[in-house]
Amino acid sequence: MTERFHVYIVSDATGVSAEMAARAALAQFNLEPRQVKLHRYVGVTDAQHLPGIVRDAQARRSVLVYTLATADWAAQFERLAAQADVPALDLLGLTTRAISRAFGLAPRATPAVHHRLDAAYFARVEAMEWTVRHDDGRAQDHLAEADIVLLGVSRVSKTPLSIYLANRGCKTANVPLILGVPVNEAVFQMPRGRVFGLTIDAGTLIEIRRNRVRQLGTTDGGEYADPETVQAELAFADEVFRRGRFPVIDVTGRAVEETAAEIERIMERRAARREAAQQGRADP
Repeated sequence: MTERFHVYIVSDATGVSAEMAARAALAQFNLEPRQVKLHRYVGVTDAQHLPGIVRDAQARRSVLVYTLATADWAAQFERLAAQADVPALDLLGLTTRAISRAFGLAPRATPAVHHRLDAAYFARVEAMEWTVRHDDGRAQDHLAEADIVLLGVSRVSKTPLSIYLANRGCKTANVPLILGVPVNEAVFQMPRGRVFGLTIDAGTLIEIRRNRVRQLGTTDGGEYADPETVQAELAFADEVFRRGRFPVIDVTGRAVEETAAEIERIMERRAARREAAQQGRADP
């Protein structure tokens, strides 16, 4: 039977920040969706609820990720987790303390102040929910709704990049390119400028995959980390990119933030060219 892991999201606000961080971290591991269950305890208004949450987590193989703006609540939750021997991450507290030390400022410690319920916020939430539903090639019949579609072979950071872009308000789908499996024709019907190919140096990809195999407790990576297979996969991806005339970004040695910034720059340049062309047609 497949082992189940449990992640508890706890917040006195919406919990979106904690959930996004947890999902981005989970994407770094070779886990199937069915192996992980997220438990959401958000909008917590009474500290009396905290012990029960920890007791529930203690009964399972769990980790707690929390954003509690009230310092007393956060300290209490940290103590409860430590006493129960449940791993816990004070996401908001760590960030707040770092900013406080760096800038010499005292935080307000106001619950829910870290989210402004404006249109931009709700757009990010919607983008995140959409992106999670369309991760790793799922629900490809909805690709036309995407702001961005990412294509690439396994282990080129498609999921972490998708989550990062979703946090910036972009509905992002990612589609794995698998050698010998036809690519959904809907990808080639997307408007120009929405689809991006991700590539990587073959040697770097081989090492990444070998590390993944070692993390799984085996030394036999089979075709997954075989140099000839990797080269063939990358060549197949290049063919797809050429056919669709998609912009290609080399993620070798790049942080997710750098790749996202490059995608945004390309989209901004395309938007500026379209605007200039439209303006030119409008001028007498």
